[in-house]
Amino acid sequence: MLKTMNCGLAAIAFSIGLTGAASSYTRHQQQACQGDAMRLCGPVIPDHARIHSCLKAQRARISHACRAII
Repeated sequence: MLKTMNCGLAAIAFSIGLTGAASSYTRHQQQACQGDAMRLCGPVIPDHARIHSCLKAQRARISHACRAII
């Protein structure tokens, strides 16, 4: 239960971080990368710049939809 709660809080932080820090990203783009960010870059959420860097570094492991955006 604690893990589920932490994931929920991280998802909220991630979405707030992207909404505030990266208003140029569309909702579709945010959704395309949210799962990858949670799975691969959880420790850097909600820092948008670090999430972006992390996703770029993990490019081979992210979804095709997110890869197209990154």
